[in-house]
Amino acid sequence: MGPLLRCVSFFVLPFLIPQSAHGGASMTNLLSNGGFEDAADGIPVGWTYSGPAARQDETWPEGGAHGGVRCVRFAARTDRQAWTSERVPVQGGMPFRLEWWTLLAGSIPWHWTTHTGFIGVRVTFFDAAGDRCGITERRIRSIGTDGWVRCWLDVNPAPEASSCTVSLVCEAEIETDGTIAFDDVALMPAGTIQTPAGW
Repeated sequence: MGPLLRCVSFFVLPFLIPQSAHGGASMTNLLSNGGFEDAADGIPVGWTYSGPAARQDETWPEGGAHGGVRCVRFAARTDRQAWTSERVPVQGGMPFRLEWWTLLAGSIPWHWTTHTGFIGVRVTFFDAAGDRCGITERRIRSIGTDGWVRCWLDVNPAPEASSCTVSLVCEAEIETDGTIAFDDVALMPAGTIQTPAGW
């Protein structure tokens, strides 16, 4: 990708490219149930919801997923919501890559306004004592996507990190028709990733 395309990618939606289905999820995935298909007690196994309890079910719809039948989908409302993975072990100082597929829709660029908290992904690292020792996050900025697109975020945990969680976050303070969906989320050692040719 040339310098101009790199600049456009940064300001529109960082690390976002079209790719065939299940592009990155076939590698070794440290996350459990990154496709949100496995369920227990009415929620995806390995993930915890935070936000208004009455809205939990709508954020884990059946149908319209990138792979399988389930995904995480947030609609812009006046609240803060997230799905967070269970903690997974990592090796401190070793680079990782978080991959996911996303789909954005809506007639208004709702998460570009001053009324938005954070829309995107967040990786939180913990040391052996369970104390937080670092955060890496990627704010998603886009008015929409042409179908599902593949995204990634390179993360470099501190040397003392021994585990991490991945959070898919939607914080909004206005109500619009905007939606953002996540699917096929994978966390992998950086060396196992194959970046598509030309990028």
